[in-house]
Amino acid sequence: MKILVINCGSSSIKYKLYEMDTREVLAAGGIERVGQQGAFLKTTDHNGEKIQLDFECPSHTEGIKMMFDTLMHPQYGAIKSLDEIAAAGHRIVAGGRFAESRLVTDEMLEEWKTYMDLAPLHNPPALKGYNAVKAVVEHMPNVFVFDTSFHQTMPAHAYMYAVPYHYYEEMNIRRWGAHGTSHRFVTQRVCEVLGTQPEKSENHHLPHRQRSFHFGSRPRQVHRHLHGTHPSRRTYDGHTHRRPRCFCGARYHEERRQDPR
Repeated sequence: MKILVINCGSSSIKYKLYEMDTREVLAAGGIERVGQQGAFLKTTDHNGEKIQLDFECPSHTEGIKMMFDTLMHPQYGAIKSLDEIAAAGHRIVAGGRFAESRLVTDEMLEEWKTYMDLAPLHNPPALKGYNAVKAVVEHMPNVFVFDTSFHQTMPAHAYMYAVPYHYYEEMNIRRWGAHGTSHRFVTQRVCEVLGTQPEKSENHHLPHRQRSFHFGSRPRQVHRHLHGTHPSRRTYDGHTHRRPRCFCGARYHEERRQDPR
């Protein structure tokens, strides 16, 4: 079974095509400068030689079309028909209260759109990528994989800020966690290396550069994560006397209410 994994940024599209039965990467590439002059796609041919393809890419739709054309190219492609791809998976930075990956439906998509402001630089491009895939291959199933879903077992005392409660009710201002797909992999891999079972293990992750992505993962649940509404919050900002960065998010929402532009 072949699965296409897509990660869309504001001006980029990264993709990999996997054969899931063997976990083999059949093809991989990236498109840069979407919506700008000088757009190009980088990939490799069957001999491992790097290839750069320059093309006009005014939007994500043209980029997705180029991606599919490249995947089917006789020289550096990996498939003969798009029907060989069973589904497309999209990396989504902020999924709000979605606690697991979800097959995209109209109802599910409308709910997810209410969380767009949680990652204003990441979620809108992901939506453009999804819409582009649907425009090119309408029948292909799409799955959203949320970075935040891994952290949705946090109790309220761990994710709530000491700010007015209506910030949480009206603006979703709380700790959501981040990079959950990576944390899930690390948790599983650590247990494999140590020869323990995830259900019986407790892990504490402290990734690099002082960024406070560190959390405690009790058996099968996350109980603490210091990554808040601001992606660059560092460990030394965690003191109780410091004003939470979430005030910046609340101010942003209030300003948008007053001036929707």
